[in-house]
Amino acid sequence: MSDNRTSRVIIAGWHDDSNKGDAAILLALLQLLDDRLPKVDFCVQLCVHHTSTIYPGMLRHTQRLFQRPLVPLTSLFRRGSNWKLVRALYLFLSLVRSLLAILAPNRACRRLLDSQELKTFEAYFDCRAVIGKGGHYFYGGNGIRGLLAAYIQGFPFLLARRLKVPYALIGISVGPYSSFIEKIVPTLVLKGAVAVSARERISYETIRKLVGDETEVFQTTDLAFWLRQYRHCKTGLSLVDRNLGGKYIILCPRVAFPGDPHGLKSKRYLKFAEQVIQLLIEGCGIKVAIVLNAVRACESRQFETEDDRQFITDLKHSGFARSDVTFVTQDLDPIELLSIYSRAELVIGTRLHSVIFGLLCHKPVIAISYYGPKMQILVDFQLEHFVVDINRLELTQIGQLIDYVLDRKEALEHEIRVKVGRAEKTIEEDGALRLICDLIKAPG
Repeated sequence: MSDNRTSRVIIAGWHDDSNKGDAAILLALLQLLDDRLPKVDFCVQLCVHHTSTIYPGMLRHTQRLFQRPLVPLTSLFRRGSNWKLVRALYLFLSLVRSLLAILAPNRACRRLLDSQELKTFEAYFDCRAVIGKGGHYFYGGNGIRGLLAAYIQGFPFLLARRLKVPYALIGISVGPYSSFIEKIVPTLVLKGAVAVSARERISYETIRKLVGDETEVFQTTDLAFWLRQYRHCKTGLSLVDRNLGGKYIILCPRVAFPGDPHGLKSKRYLKFAEQVIQLLIEGCGIKVAIVLNAVRACESRQFETEDDRQFITDLKHSGFARSDVTFVTQDLDPIELLSIYSRAELVIGTRLHSVIFGLLCHKPVIAISYYGPKMQILVDFQLEHFVVDINRLELTQIGQLIDYVLDRKEALEHEIRVKVGRAEKTIEEDGALRLICDLIKAPG
């Protein structure tokens, strides 16, 4: 690889603006990097192939809010097809090409790439660094399928390692792991990094065990807490605002859950959500706004867990109908969502970033935890008593928490304001971010 690299940085990791938490993390990371590296251009490595119908809209909000050009890079893994056999063939060919790219990056694999894929591949040769945006990494599960999922997610970093391009992962979660095979890819990726920062204590400890002394590891928090930097952006919420007059409590649902192939957890959660809504309206006398944090820009059979509008459909099909419930189903950007969260009395969130958006607006939160370390940030915030396990949902417990929060709302808001201020300072001082930025700025 040439030593004359451009001033380009590639940001990698799962990303789709349909997931507003992903969008918030990317926006925050871009602002943090832009403040430190004002002359650097940014490419965003997307995890979807450019032939997918959802590919063109994956940066729709980020491009507009960041207000600087971003270059999207297609995934080298093509999997889109309605035919199972064709999908398997695409995946097999993609895996072969990716292995060739790592084993012999300057040779024949270029001939197997189309023009968009070649643009992605060549970007790695020219960039100054690769930075993994925050989020949950390497959780594919046990067995060959889990190993393949981890390999596809880790490929940008494995390619960077092969090309001797420095890389760091900022504000990530990993695991949990129960077998050796689950640790293979994360260990290879994390040991090759310049530095890594973990967004909660449990991930920090897991990463330290994987890498030993070979990589510098820091503890930070979720990068979305830096989103306040975008509060100046204008929003277009007049219609939503009119529908949300007066006091309201936000319920942010999730349509599907990991490890729930038969949808049993989803069905139980749907019934529980109906009961909570009824409790809020009849027991507390407060209007409910069901606010979605995952809405796609177009219809697609891919990544159905990234569109929570199906939850609304399922809720209505169950016979639920109330005039005092507002459904906020628009494809809003994170700043527009913060405008809605900022006027709520309380946030009951099942998606992690619905809880973080509530905290960002200094609102009391009740989190419904459904998987591994997803709500561990609240443990780090010493707010773990407001976390409810989805496997032990009890209406009585939720009712007691709601009463507790509403009775102590002002005190809780003050406590949260202090904790969010500390989180912002933690992000600003992130050691992994500092190390990779220093390396990018270094001459040559």
